[in-house]
Amino acid sequence: MDMTQSYDILTSSLKPRPIAVISTCSPEGCNNLAPLSFCMPVTSDPASLAFSVTWKRDGSPKDTLTNILSTQHFVVNHTSLPIMPKVYVASQEFGPDVDEFEEAGLTPVPSVCGPAPHVLESPVSLECRLLHTLPVGEKRHGGTTVVFGQLVHVHISECCLGPDGIRSDRLQSVSRLGGMSYGIDEKTFNIVNEIWDRKKW
Repeated sequence: MDMTQSYDILTSSLKPRPIAVISTCSPEGCNNLAPLSFCMPVTSDPASLAFSVTWKRDGSPKDTLTNILSTQHFVVNHTSLPIMPKVYVASQEFGPDVDEFEEAGLTPVPSVCGPAPHVLESPVSLECRLLHTLPVGEKRHGGTTVVFGQLVHVHISECCLGPDGIRSDRLQSVSRLGGMSYGIDEKTFNIVNEIWDRKKW
């Protein structure tokens, strides 16, 4: 199958996928944003996550990857419904000297552990330090680099906090589905069963 077919099969069958807005900063101090849906947690000890960054059509690395390799720091920002239109603006390909926070109308806030700012309007932002990268495929459009990061600091909006941690029902999370379809997690259900009793973890 060709690249388009494989992309359609993967994105239509592996869903929903959360939209992570990766914020980075270049060594020169220019802020970058990259909304990505190929993102996942890796493990809880150490707390870590991973996402993939594709290559540009001309075979050059995207600014997100370049900045992360240079600074060893990035932030994964949660996409909620109220900021989705601005996040969509940030999905465009801008030049390396363009401040994408400014273009998207989002607010950069200085982070604690590195130069990449986090998004003020995002309900949850996860600061990470780079663990390592893994190239998959060739260095061309369709190939990718998987970025692994360790969580070093968490920013959570007070309105989304409850006595037991993050109130997921208040996040208004936006997810990517197949094609150009998106969804929000309004319909949920809980399973109470001894198999998944948290006391036994």
